[in-house]
Amino acid sequence: MIARGFSLLEIMLVLVLVALMLSLGFPLWQHQMRRMHVGEARLALLYNARFLESRLTERQQYAWGDQAWPKLPISHTSHYQISFSSNIEYRSGRYRLKAIALDPANSVYLLMDQDGWIVECNRNWLSREICTEGRE
Repeated sequence: MIARGFSLLEIMLVLVLVALMLSLGFPLWQHQMRRMHVGEARLALLYNARFLESRLTERQQYAWGDQAWPKLPISHTSHYQISFSSNIEYRSGRYRLKAIALDPANSVYLLMDQDGWIVECNRNWLSREICTEGRE
């Protein structure tokens, strides 16, 4: 009589191969998802910068009268909160935007100045900031 089905050894081998593929693939997938979220935040920063530059062109300042900063058109994405990062004088023609991750486990944040420089910073396990510059 011929036995039908799989032996215990075959099932265990398939499970080990699936676990191995998942252990290699899942971190790559997580990294790609984080890069996608950072890209979404970069796009929102650029859109807000365009908005601010159009205000500066129209009014020669960023504010309405004595209001410090205008309301940003995109104040958050699905994974980042976007705001002004410092108290730079709004009438000086300078600003800095900051995109902070909403997930506390994600330590990546972005800074963008009025010249279009976007700096990606990451806080490591020693609470040191590591920043990489890039022009978008």
